Amino acid sequence: MPGAEQRWPARAALLLMLIAAAGLARGQEAPSGPPPRVAMVVGNSAYQNVPALPNPAGDAELVAEKLWESGFEVIETVDADRETMLADLATFRSRLREGSEALFFYAGHGVQIGGRNYLLPVSVAPSSVEDLKAQAIDAQLFLDVMAQSGARLTLVLLDACRNNPFLDMPSDGAEAIATRALSIGASRAAVERGLRDLAAASRGGLAEMSAGGGEALISFATAPGQVAFDGRGRHSPYTSALAGSIDEPGLELVDLFRRVRGAVREATGGQQIAWTASTLESRFYFKPPAEDLRSATTGMSTGSDTLGALPPRRVVDRTFWRAIRDTDRLDAFTAYVRTMPDGAFVAEAKEKIRGLGGDPEAIPVSDLSLPERPRGFVLADPAAQADLAATLDRAPASVPIGTGATRIGAAPGRAGWVHVAAAPRLGAVSAGGTRLEAGSVRWMEADQPLDYLPGIGSNGGLDSLRAETLREGGATEPLEAAVETYVDACDMLAGNPYDSQRVTAGTRQFILDRNHDAAIAVCEIAVARHPEVVRFWAELARGYRAAGRYEEALHWQQKAVDAGYASAMVYLGQMYLDGQAVPRDFDRARELFEAALARGETAALTALAWIHRAGVGVPEDPARALDFYRQGAARGNDWAMTNIGEFYQKGLSVARDPAEAVRWYTAAAKSGELTAQTRLGGCIRPATALRWMRRRPASGSRPPRAGACRMR
Repeated sequence: MPGAEQRWPARAALLLMLIAAAGLARGQEAPSGPPPRVAMVVGNSAYQNVPALPNPAGDAELVAEKLWESGFEVIETVDADRETMLADLATFRSRLREGSEALFFYAGHGVQIGGRNYLLPVSVAPSSVEDLKAQAIDAQLFLDVMAQSGARLTLVLLDACRNNPFLDMPSDGAEAIATRALSIGASRAAVERGLRDLAAASRGGLAEMSAGGGEALISFATAPGQVAFDGRGRHSPYTSALAGSIDEPGLELVDLFRRVRGAVREATGGQQIAWTASTLESRFYFKPPAEDLRSATTGMSTGSDTLGALPPRRVVDRTFWRAIRDTDRLDAFTAYVRTMPDGAFVAEAKEKIRGLGGDPEAIPVSDLSLPERPRGFVLADPAAQADLAATLDRAPASVPIGTGATRIGAAPGRAGWVHVAAAPRLGAVSAGGTRLEAGSVRWMEADQPLDYLPGIGSNGGLDSLRAETLREGGATEPLEAAVETYVDACDMLAGNPYDSQRVTAGTRQFILDRNHDAAIAVCEIAVARHPEVVRFWAELARGYRAAGRYEEALHWQQKAVDAGYASAMVYLGQMYLDGQAVPRDFDRARELFEAALARGETAALTALAWIHRAGVGVPEDPARALDFYRQGAARGNDWAMTNIGEFYQKGLSVARDPAEAVRWYTAAAKSGELTAQTRLGGCIRPATALRWMRRRPASGSRPPRAGACRMR
């Protein structure tokens, strides 16, 4: 189709520049520590011109949730056009580095043409084979991007063999495609011939793919050239089996896919056989047996290093609703409807609003100043609502992470020796102050309470204790306890990525600025439920400050500072710098920054750098500022990396060096820092970056030189 190679909006182009810049940053990777586990999850259901599919969007949301609970950072893409898929691919690439564990999951239409596999965006409307190649995305691109990133492990999971969408195409879809082609000068005969050729050339089953030279596993929902079932329930047979297997701790990847293959065969009566190709040499676990949970959770091992986006939609929806459902807060339900207009609980939320005297139909549900987010029909669907609601109370006890121990049960009514067969993975169960370790045997009194303390560093999930009480004559009596541990909504919506005491990866400021009403509501609820948790005070203050409610922010920041919370010292110091609800006091700000630094808070380094850079309350000293930024960068602070990049770009206390600026900006951008991503746009010409990105990896092309970095 003429014009199929359209100009992409700035958002996609900028992110593709980030991919190009990544090749310049090999010598300046993001901070050390456990490599990130990063997943891109795509589910396309709401096709506009070819037959829609009922399950892929829901499949993607379920897999995204399971991967997030397994410690992955997830880029979730639902019902996406080609531009969005490519932009999200660029975001995905920006988060990968040497040693990463990278995963790509796709559910939706996929076709094979000439031995290559094409994944179809929801906007696809081809009138010929060449149109399809231009409008779809070659699946090999996703694999190549992961392979070129230096990832230690590459996993590609394709539930994309549903059928050939160009056979028996609905008449309205064919007519829409024809109308579009005719509008740009094609003849009716050419369009009809092109659609016939397309139906004949494309095959519903996918072809085998090459994984390159690294460790990789590629899994298809069915064997090459065969067609997979979409499923009669909410999820496809393949996705159902995959999600259930990911949930099991300690299940090695090869064994996991052996189990998936058997489950798919059984669910389809032997008509579908999941297929894998592997070059794996080392073991991999979605939920590994880890002593330090942070080591298996992306965003928790360093000072920042997080994309800072919200978790997958199912997670946010369930967590938000869990926080507010038993309250009578009109503002909380209003914030839910505004931020989750297609949420699973939106009907119940609107009913609550009416009962509290509000008008749910008057709530604005989108910010028109921002790009419209594609909305599928998934969460608002009644079956989806029931599916998600069932997970709200999936364990007898639910314990938020970082709020202390909770009573989850008691020993049997008779005293006895207890053998612990399996201890919890995500936390610890204790009896009488003694932790119950796997394999241990200890005496327990009758009805002795069992307390569960969630570990810091995971994204939560189901956990359990399995034990048995030994009785006379060799008899045993089971002792079991099940619990769900989860990230509280306050931590999820207002957690600070730069807080050294955070319990989740955190949310970037620009996201909080869009959702401060929701953050304030859930944090006020969290403070009321857990008044002793100082972290919630600081997060509530962060929400108030984002909303411009400085008096309330001051109250809670000061309260947290008085309790010795280091992160609050940094942000109270910033309020003194900016004169927010207090007179400007540069000396007091510096005292707070120094006190936070003495407690190991890396954000204090960037704050101290700023006052020396700007000469605020101290003599202007760019060299000393740069030293503070370097200390922060060494500890993983990506805002410090961004500022070092600016120093090299502008020649502040160092010689101007565009290449060094790009390296630092790229390191910060790969860590998730938005300003660095934006500034890269001034360092690499868009046309050059796009040409480099579009070249075949085998061409031996090199990334663009950094010499184009504009000095501002």
